[in-house]
Amino acid sequence: MTEVLADQAAGLRQLLRGGRPRSITVASASPYMGCSAVAANLAVSLAREGRSVVVFDWSGGVRGVGWLLGIDPQPDLLEVLRGGLRPQDVCATGSAGVRVIAAASTAAALAHLSLVEVVRLEQTVEALQANMNVVIIDAGANDLPACAAADELMLVTQADAQSVVATYRLVKRLTAVCGRRRANVLMNRVRIPGQADRFFGNLSTTAARFLSVTLELVGRIPHDDCVERATQLREVVVDAFPGAASSKVLRNCAETILRGPEAGTRQGGVFAGRLIAVARTLGEPKKTVPPAHSIAATMQPSTTTLE
Repeated sequence: MTEVLADQAAGLRQLLRGGRPRSITVASASPYMGCSAVAANLAVSLAREGRSVVVFDWSGGVRGVGWLLGIDPQPDLLEVLRGGLRPQDVCATGSAGVRVIAAASTAAALAHLSLVEVVRLEQTVEALQANMNVVIIDAGANDLPACAAADELMLVTQADAQSVVATYRLVKRLTAVCGRRRANVLMNRVRIPGQADRFFGNLSTTAARFLSVTLELVGRIPHDDCVERATQLREVVVDAFPGAASSKVLRNCAETILRGPEAGTRQGGVFAGRLIAVARTLGEPKKTVPPAHSIAATMQPSTTTLE
């Protein structure tokens, strides 16, 4: 046991000294915000720009990232951690060469992994990220470990009071749990751009004032029937309908990612350690934020504060 701990610590020190691919978590504070579709479209857009991309499907779901990228159900990463499969056995390749790893069962078991499984998780993530430019984590709603683990966080929300209040509460919890001070926000299914801007302005101002957190609006995806039509075709909208308004916004988001600072020379694995640390701090992999009924009922886009 002592030798395993020593090997684990040495490996983590080596990883921290090296570089790694850029890691981005796509998450939300409420279910059904469209995170999987956003993650899949960003992955394909980045791949079309010549980047090598791997997506960890942390949330699962019938029409998740793998399904949208044309991948049939595959074994979960947890089977590697338990010694039944090799890392390459759980990695599938979908549209535009994007690699996808199913990991929903791993997310559910994260806080309760054995020491050997923790070491295997770190080693497996490192192997699966090898030679990748970008790692995208498609997180479930209110998945604090996944939100805390990546270098960058993209929160998907909608322009309504309940969604924005829930997003603020998620940011507040992340600040308390892991000290995250910056995140990107993507407004989805926007019908009135000005209203979306007012809601975001309220959210960002309140986060800066009460949490010292900087939020940046990286896009407004319009309410677009092409997104649902693409899903019915089992495609991402940026491929199925490249001229659609939603496709343009998603490609712009990918370009924003590419313009950001580089994460350094590529060497994976670091975010696995963060996942474990936050999951065990919380005692379970996912926490549900209480609904914001009283606040959402009275909130106005331009005047209500979220503290």
